[in-house]
Amino acid sequence: MRIAIIGGGFTGLSAAVRLVDSGKEVVVFESADSLGGLAGCFKPKHWNWCLENYYHHIFTNDKDIIAMAEKVGEPAKFKVPVTTSFIKGKEIQLDTPISLLKFSELSILSRIRMGAGLLILKLIPNGVFLERFRVVKFLPWLLGKEGYREIWEKLMKAKFGPYVNQINMAWFWSRVAKRTKSLGYFDGGFLRLLEAMGKYVQTKGGEVRLGRAVKGVDKKSEGWMVDGESFDGVIITTPAPITQKIAPNSG
Repeated sequence: MRIAIIGGGFTGLSAAVRLVDSGKEVVVFESADSLGGLAGCFKPKHWNWCLENYYHHIFTNDKDIIAMAEKVGEPAKFKVPVTTSFIKGKEIQLDTPISLLKFSELSILSRIRMGAGLLILKLIPNGVFLERFRVVKFLPWLLGKEGYREIWEKLMKAKFGPYVNQINMAWFWSRVAKRTKSLGYFDGGFLRLLEAMGKYVQTKGGEVRLGRAVKGVDKKSEGWMVDGESFDGVIITTPAPITQKIAPNSG
């Protein structure tokens, strides 16, 4: 069976690794000159190293990606970072219960309330029910208005801009519940892991075609056509607007 995968980010490459392991013939199409998608990086000619387009890390409970990294020979390295926030002209550590209690910019009651609220979120096993609540309304109620105003409101606006009022609490819960003390990184950035996944696919007989933007995907009576090339199946991992453009009649 011959499978086309459109998109050389983590989703596409993860699918490619699984498929070549099961004996399928795989071709990965990536429009950029390097793998990665949102996890990619950029490197001006005079640089000796690559800087990621966006900051990334993994947690110690990200079992699937840890297993994938070990499988392709690029294991993650974990360390406990010191995370600070820039508040009123000062760098302040706010990544532990003790550092929160020492944060004198908030009243002691606000510090205790925020700590208790974050603990409640951490202990919720499944926060799907929080989808019906918006962060801008629920978080001040849970963590206190002072704590929300001084810390979380600024962070939320910086991250989501004009869309901040649309963010639901299930997203915020997932950030708190998922987080672990140690964070994982890869020497050379996440591109190293992506390149290792691409090489793994190739060593198993698959193809990785860089700089290859797909123009059209069409469903036929038997199989699929990708820019005139025949496949038994297609996996598209691009954003919805691009998918709609290249495969408008795929059903």
